[in-house]
Amino acid sequence: MRSCRSLLVTWTCVLLWIGGQALPVDAATSASTITSPTQLLSGAQADGQLGDLTLANGQIAVIISALGHVTYYGENGGTVIDAGTVTGGADALGELYTYFDDAWPRQAVYTSLGILDDGAGGGPAVIRAQGHDLDNPAMSVVTDYSLADGDRYLKLTTSVTGAGSIQPNFELGDAFHWGSCDLYAPGYGFSVSGGTVQAWMAGSSPEVRYAYAGTDGDCWGPNGNGWSDINVTIATLDPVLPVTYTRYLSVADRDIAAAVSILYDALATPTGSVIGNVTSATDGSPLTGALIKVFDGSGAEQVEMIVNPTGQAFAALPPGDWRFQAEASGYLQEEQWLTVYEGGGHNLDFMLTATTGGGGEAIGDTLTVIQRPLANIPALVLAGQPLEINCAAVPATTGWQAALVHGDLTLPLTVSSATYDPSTLWWTLEAVISAGIPDDLYDLRVTADGGLADTRRHAVQVLPQFREDFYFIHITDTHLPDHRFSDSGGSPSDSTETVDLRAVIQDINLINPEFVLITGDFINEGELEDYLEWRAYTRAQRQLYEFTVPTFLVTGNHDIGGWSTTPPSDGTSRRDWWRFFGWPRLDNPPPGAPLHTQNYSFDYGPIHFVGLESYNNYDRWRDSLYGSDSFISEQLAWLNQDLAAASGSEAEVLFYHKDFQYQLNLSALGVDMALWGHIHSDSGDLQTMPFDLATNNVCDGERSYRLIRVSGSTLQPEPTLSAGSAGQNLTAAFAPSNVGLSHTVTATVTNNQPQRFENGRLRFVMPGSGGNYTAVGGQILQVDQSGEFDVCRVAVDIPALGSVTVTVSPAVTDVPGSPGPGALFLAQNHPNPFNPLTDLNFNIPRDGPIRLGVYDLQGREVAVLVDGPLPAGAHTVRWDGRDDGGREAPSGIYLVRLTAGDRETTRKITLAR
Repeated sequence: MRSCRSLLVTWTCVLLWIGGQALPVDAATSASTITSPTQLLSGAQADGQLGDLTLANGQIAVIISALGHVTYYGENGGTVIDAGTVTGGADALGELYTYFDDAWPRQAVYTSLGILDDGAGGGPAVIRAQGHDLDNPAMSVVTDYSLADGDRYLKLTTSVTGAGSIQPNFELGDAFHWGSCDLYAPGYGFSVSGGTVQAWMAGSSPEVRYAYAGTDGDCWGPNGNGWSDINVTIATLDPVLPVTYTRYLSVADRDIAAAVSILYDALATPTGSVIGNVTSATDGSPLTGALIKVFDGSGAEQVEMIVNPTGQAFAALPPGDWRFQAEASGYLQEEQWLTVYEGGGHNLDFMLTATTGGGGEAIGDTLTVIQRPLANIPALVLAGQPLEINCAAVPATTGWQAALVHGDLTLPLTVSSATYDPSTLWWTLEAVISAGIPDDLYDLRVTADGGLADTRRHAVQVLPQFREDFYFIHITDTHLPDHRFSDSGGSPSDSTETVDLRAVIQDINLINPEFVLITGDFINEGELEDYLEWRAYTRAQRQLYEFTVPTFLVTGNHDIGGWSTTPPSDGTSRRDWWRFFGWPRLDNPPPGAPLHTQNYSFDYGPIHFVGLESYNNYDRWRDSLYGSDSFISEQLAWLNQDLAAASGSEAEVLFYHKDFQYQLNLSALGVDMALWGHIHSDSGDLQTMPFDLATNNVCDGERSYRLIRVSGSTLQPEPTLSAGSAGQNLTAAFAPSNVGLSHTVTATVTNNQPQRFENGRLRFVMPGSGGNYTAVGGQILQVDQSGEFDVCRVAVDIPALGSVTVTVSPAVTDVPGSPGPGALFLAQNHPNPFNPLTDLNFNIPRDGPIRLGVYDLQGREVAVLVDGPLPAGAHTVRWDGRDDGGREAPSGIYLVRLTAGDRETTRKITLAR
């Protein structure tokens, strides 16, 4: 569940898993001699022995062999022989030892090994090995193995002093035995043999992953069956002055992308963060274990990202253009291109279609059951209020159920009514959004008897309230995926306008408007979905999912107008719009819904918004009905009826692609604003009502968007902004990379726009600690702890022409386990796991009503422990493991949620009967 985090806890220890048992290990960095078997790592390659030395912190543990401990591959001690994550405790690395001059078995012979710094002073813990070269004992070698608190990488620094004469072109590096790991190198993949040159090397096993790099550029050297001789630098050895070289070994427990992301942080390599979401197009379920392969511009594979149980995969990548290919067994592959910006946070959504024997790119999510709300016509609903759902199904359908879905969290809704209307051919369901559901953008899932099931992405935005003061954004003319036409050299792989829109999306997700209005020409050439499998609609729909705020979309002439020069038959583009964005019944409308065009309206508080279909009918399909262009008479009749029904609204806003026949008299209609596009430039007076405004286009590098501020019912449009040619006008740079590997992450938001964005939002992906967080420079609104990672949503006030820095880290207090002053705090239950009694300790900052409830992982309420006023301070409540009906709750994981005012916090607890 997502929960409000403002309380403080102390992190005193982590757990090291050895032989299936959890053993406490100090979270602070330390260097020590291994005196007990409980201090050793386990795993397929574990070879540490008593007397070896260990470097450990709360993240990783690395064992350096004692001088008397000689392994098969390393002839002498002083080598890294075991390395693993503390939480997993598994080692898959054979060993790593200092290696010279590309001449097997030339290596360092260490004669003394000791602890240079035990880490007690707060700095890195360091183990130092001293010795000489195997071939030339007069050549001295000193290596420091260093581990800092919180780092997931080992730093190796070696100093070599020559002997006798000067030795030019001396190669320095390390030799690996990769143990039970599969050897991997960027550009080579897992087929690594012979001589290679690469930026880094990596090893991958099911339990742990490693990555290794030097600091002087590419590594080079031969690779064989489970081994590598890696050179990282060439130096001239002097008999007096030492030559020093540094390299890093990272340790991760997810995938190669995670290990390499750590390595990039160690090397201070500029990167952007990428989060890939992979789900099934059939039901929206996450495809755990799916792969996202990442290729550079030359087509060489760089890293692989493994999808976790929530359907997500993470990577940090250097700036540039990257191709991502998602694949899962039994599904068609999909691919996307993405331009990664330094410090940027990027999202990719893949919905894979099950294989049916055909080839080519999978088609996107066409409409089946749910007709509204959709990703392009979402519902804005207050928690505790009803949600109307329109569905297409046979009249005899029974057993309707609905749920909101966010990641791996499912929140069932109560379907209070289900009515079929034969005059419209639709079912209308009314479902209640329970009070207390976190505000967010949810997928909508609907099922019924007989196997009927459908999921619509990003269909429902749950709001805590309608704001009095807010802003929304207008964009237009995206022309996806490329503004060229298929008969003039356009290519299905071109994604020029996809990149332009993505830059605008990144700004919008950071600005966090209440919603976005998109006024057509979303797709450049609407007939190219099935033609040669160019998948124009599929690719455009997929990009719509990259928004993290609701988006309302209407058609333009490029979307549905049809081009006589394009091979598919007349009417193809309009029928494709109905397939993807609604509604198929418009082809032959029923008596109760006689419109042939897609028009709709929605309300945000007292303001009424109306979206109208508009077009030029280029292929003259159904000319007697649609004419040469819009609007047609039935649209205008509908518009007048809709505005009359909304006469109680305090303001009305129209949005459409263009009034081609100049049929709309805004003053006569009584509307306050019209927003449109088509002309690829700004037009209209920002001071005179009714506002009649065109906004410049997104495509062709313009990357434009317009902010409209609202105060009460007063509308104030602002001058058009631009994301910038390189996305430079509004940026959020994360350090370290924002991919769930670091407990403390800092984001610096730089705004080169002349607008303040007071409702900005940042999304921090943190390791799944299940604890609480604090933010400096922003306010933590919610923490989603339903999946593998803790995702913190942080409110940030972004100043105009300025910057702001926000740091999120685990909350810490002076007294371990106690809340800070004025904090809402829910401690971990004790005991945990429990059977059947457990105590819940919590703190509330002020007198007032609170609610303490127990929920299952599907969001269903199991028991209410407190629901009423309590005085400020500390409290303890005992749960007996029974639900509100007195029945014993089954064994499993439950969520305890504490709510006080507009804040809430959640803990996971385990009942083990």
